[in-house]
Amino acid sequence: MYELKKINSIKVSNFLIYENDIYIYNEFEKIIYKLKEDYNFEIFLQDSDLFYLSIQGNLIHIINNKFYNIAKQKVIFLREVLFDEGDYLECIGLNDSQVILKNFKKDGTLEMYKVNEDLHTVSRINYIGNVFLIIDNVSIELYEGGIQIVNILFGKKILKHSYSELTGSNKANLHSQVLNSDSKLFFVITGNDKKGLFALDIETGDVLKKFDNLCYEIFKDGGYIYTTKFENILCRINTRTLELEEWDCNALIVKNDFHSIHDHRCNVIDGKFCFTQSLGDNKSKLGVLDWKKKELVYKYNFEPDNGAIGSIQVNNTRMFVHTQDNTLHIFEKEEKSI
Repeated sequence: MYELKKINSIKVSNFLIYENDIYIYNEFEKIIYKLKEDYNFEIFLQDSDLFYLSIQGNLIHIINNKFYNIAKQKVIFLREVLFDEGDYLECIGLNDSQVILKNFKKDGTLEMYKVNEDLHTVSRINYIGNVFLIIDNVSIELYEGGIQIVNILFGKKILKHSYSELTGSNKANLHSQVLNSDSKLFFVITGNDKKGLFALDIETGDVLKKFDNLCYEIFKDGGYIYTTKFENILCRINTRTLELEEWDCNALIVKNDFHSIHDHRCNVIDGKFCFTQSLGDNKSKLGVLDWKKKELVYKYNFEPDNGAIGSIQVNNTRMFVHTQDNTLHIFEKEEKSI
């Protein structure tokens, strides 16, 4: 039996969640607080103007060749790299917990570095586009109008696909996040009637499959990519076999006073698709669909004053939903056998 209950709500704007810990940055005090289990705050880090929170990478940025890694609970000092005075160093996280440093030099140029596994040394990246994933010595990059794979040692393009080339439409554009699993990339391109979800082989660049008419946001859960289809059909793709399964849940959600499951502010964990609905600014809802049981196992109506839903994050025990009024709603999950 699946249970989900709201256990608390707090007022925050700039925050980061790592596992069940909540880190909150007070920009006026220049202090990062950690919210303890008893919901009291303790000072986590304090150093004027040095920090910002990175939602992507579970990292806190710090200048002078250092950054704080929450997973390791310590400050990491980068050896063998000396940035010039006046440069601006930004620390970002990529998929699979990779760490990339962007160095905005005072002369207007940009350098990029990959933090090595020892967390103390870096390797220069010869980049071309906007790097979002690095595997061995290749980077997967987005550029205006397409996607490419680049050898980061030499800055040489291995392959390049334009969105127009993939769809056969001159108005094509990327319409989802780009996810990787089983040496494949998954992403959605729209463009008139040629829209679809693409599966691309990372090593060869070949298009392995196009799923026609899948045009909504995509989400990853283990070996599956989840997405939705017109008329509230929930879909999932096996990333190994590329088999597509569909579940028509329109009647189920309409019966429970939902209109749509297509909001891009969704998440999925252990086969439970957590979706949100924001109609205007005062009719926000949360729902959880269980793929295995084919049931709506939870629903929650937010107060009108909460406004629209901004983001949703889930882990094995909790769900965090941030609303327009800067309230972070905390839900706790339990699995009970009967």
